[in-house]
Amino acid sequence: MTPPEKTTALGERARALINFVAAIALFGMAALFYFSGSTGFAVVSVLPALFGLLMLYSTIHSLLAAGTPPTTIRLGREPLPRGMPVDVIIRQTGPVRLQSLRANLICERRERKPGRKTSEITIPCQLNFFDSLESCEISQMAPRDFAGTVAVPADGEASCEGVVLTILWRIEIWGQVEGRADFMRPFDVEVI
Repeated sequence: MTPPEKTTALGERARALINFVAAIALFGMAALFYFSGSTGFAVVSVLPALFGLLMLYSTIHSLLAAGTPPTTIRLGREPLPRGMPVDVIIRQTGPVRLQSLRANLICERRERKPGRKTSEITIPCQLNFFDSLESCEISQMAPRDFAGTVAVPADGEASCEGVVLTILWRIEIWGQVEGRADFMRPFDVEVI
């Protein structure tokens, strides 16, 4: 069994730093609008201030989620074949009190239309293949393994990366944590 690499280019701490910088920039923009001397700009300054508060909340959430120990997965077979079940082991290290742990298989389809700079992104497959439904306490010395089985739909598209069409598959692990921020950890997988 080989563990796929985590897809997030940024960890929770780096995401918190980026959100914090964005919050400062939005608060600065709100202050410029408010003190511009124009009543219209003063009213509009509420919007960047609200988005700044949202970014500040996201910063705090990311810092709290960074306190949750890492999650890893192992696949019985990789790349994942379409239409065949594959065993998945989800390992959560501690210390953490989980209220639930959930795993989803996600397909993201990015298609670039001629003459457009941005891609149209759709999610043709979103399949929940594991749900613990039980709360558990995991100690630092005894990580816990959760077993599940994932099957890529037989009519699903194979992974590919191109200029016009890109098909990306990932497994997302969602954890609901008691007393801390919940987390989502994505893992890239290849589908053939």
